[in-house]
Amino acid sequence: MIMLVQVLKKVMLSILLLAIQIFLLNRISVLWCATPYVYIIMIMICDPNGSVSGRLVSAFCMGLVVDIFSDTPGVQAAALTLLAFLQPTLIRLFMTLDKRDHIVPGAGSMGWVSYPVYILICTFIFVLTVALLSSVSSPDWITLTVGVVLSTLMSVALILCIELVFRRNIRGNKRRRFL
Repeated sequence: MIMLVQVLKKVMLSILLLAIQIFLLNRISVLWCATPYVYIIMIMICDPNGSVSGRLVSAFCMGLVVDIFSDTPGVQAAALTLLAFLQPTLIRLFMTLDKRDHIVPGAGSMGWVSYPVYILICTFIFVLTVALLSSVSSPDWITLTVGVVLSTLMSVALILCIELVFRRNIRGNKRRRFL
């Protein structure tokens, strides 16, 4: 029963983040080249010891939903699937050896130094992949670089804000996790 509640929370949060991405954030364009992405947090916080195929399929489906509403044929799906593939390796880079058996991605388990760096690297990989796939035909390297840097910084800031809003302390050291 508890597992079902956790799965339903993650599904509802995924739907909420997809809706925010599709209907709000995709319409934001800073300097005509940068768009923030928040829905990618759902892949970043997946259990890396969980089902690989489940993580890859859910990443592909989430990316495909954003692609359908954004007129980007397969770009988001490919980038998010790549992120889902690399996520376990990236998490293990930031975890100590004693915590690698039971990994729960988040600031509580990784620390407030390692976790933002992990989020920054994951976001950079995703944004760079989206930018490179979107600009295959005519790359303007200056616009591409500015777009990747601004998109990454905006996305990381929003993701860390979401982290602070949805994860709250309960009775001192114990944490109740929503994400």
